[in-house]
Amino acid sequence: MNYLETLQYFVNQPVAQDIGGSLTNQFDGVYCGIAQGKEVSFVFVFQDRSYKAGSVGVKHASQIVLAIETAIQKKMPLLMNLYTGGARLQEGMYAGAGAINCLQAIAKASGCIPIISIVEGVNAGVGSYLVALSDVAIFVEDVSEVFLTGPKVIEAVLGRKFDRKELGSTKVHNEKTGLCSHVVPTLDAGYQLAARLIRFLAKCNKEKDIAEVKDVVDFENIIPKEAHQGYDMHRVINKIVDIDSVIECYAGFARNLLTVFAEINGVPIAIIANQPKVMSGALDVKSCKKFARFLQICDAHQIPILFLADCPGIMPGIEQEHLGLIPYSGKVAQILTHCTTIRITVVLRRLIGGSNPIMNSKAIGADTFLAWNNAFISIMGEKASENLLKNDSQQNLTLKDLKKAGIIDDIIQPEHTKIAIVNALIKHQNKSKTPFNNKIRTINPM
Repeated sequence: MNYLETLQYFVNQPVAQDIGGSLTNQFDGVYCGIAQGKEVSFVFVFQDRSYKAGSVGVKHASQIVLAIETAIQKKMPLLMNLYTGGARLQEGMYAGAGAINCLQAIAKASGCIPIISIVEGVNAGVGSYLVALSDVAIFVEDVSEVFLTGPKVIEAVLGRKFDRKELGSTKVHNEKTGLCSHVVPTLDAGYQLAARLIRFLAKCNKEKDIAEVKDVVDFENIIPKEAHQGYDMHRVINKIVDIDSVIECYAGFARNLLTVFAEINGVPIAIIANQPKVMSGALDVKSCKKFARFLQICDAHQIPILFLADCPGIMPGIEQEHLGLIPYSGKVAQILTHCTTIRITVVLRRLIGGSNPIMNSKAIGADTFLAWNNAFISIMGEKASENLLKNDSQQNLTLKDLKKAGIIDDIIQPEHTKIAIVNALIKHQNKSKTPFNNKIRTINPM
């Protein structure tokens, strides 16, 4: 499939404007250009694996750099179809310098424009960095492989043999590293998902008023009354958002936290939610890494964020502490503090201990902070407080006490959740926005 056939997934009757001569007589293994459509236009970089195995030569690198710079200048999304073994060995350090220029360019683009990558096959060296610095990295099941150093080099240097799948398969990056944001069964499915994401992100950059709703939502058969019982937060999300609008990100990584793109009344929104079905929804190191990256992406592109909180706290224990629980949870708090997009929190059943600031408390800058009328919000769980404290404390304040103190904005009935969320979006929809966030804000890799 050539690049023009691929562009048909994104724009009707695609016309590609050449960048750097890559589509004409200056072709060097990569197609770079601008795809223009009525709904959306974007810059594309498609590496051709049939030309010198997609290796990055001097000219190849300069065309990628020019494409990225064009996307930044025109404030267009960047779509990359990646397949490269890294710098072209035949061109030596000249190619190496070109690869570093690609890395510098993509780092500058991060947080400035939306970057979507489809990992078509093997990506090593500079290819792995291009994947890592993308906002969205779509992997093809049993096909995509990403590693910094290939198995042959490892064997030559260390004398140890590794299978490529063991090093950097889709499964590895979906479940262990978090580098993969989406897994698709085929390359065609990857293009279709990328097209959905580009349209979603383009929609985020357009002003659109949200209309009031009167939808009453029934959660009775979804959420157990007992706080210790789990349930699937996906069912709650599906009750709130528009039908078939959900695009979940990082679904295979840190399953105790959900990160989702969706729409409410046609308006794009992001959702960060605890998943009580896994680890009771408690936060740990992996979920904090996932949280921080997704939060940065949403803030950079000014996507309103809805936090659905049902969290017993941050996972305690020596293993989590040694893995870096303090710096990673602290990173989430730091990003929240500097976050400029709309942020709304709804506490469903409970919000306890260190999860209070992480799940977007009023004190850390939530625009609207709501709690269900039967929610429990405290610095410590009830059983723990009984063991550590006596009755001479203010541990168990009521929701009315918290509202009076300004810790929460309002107490709502569960069935009025969608109405309250939409009203909060309407209230804050004129909050200052900078399209594609012209501020310098690099999105950190997972």
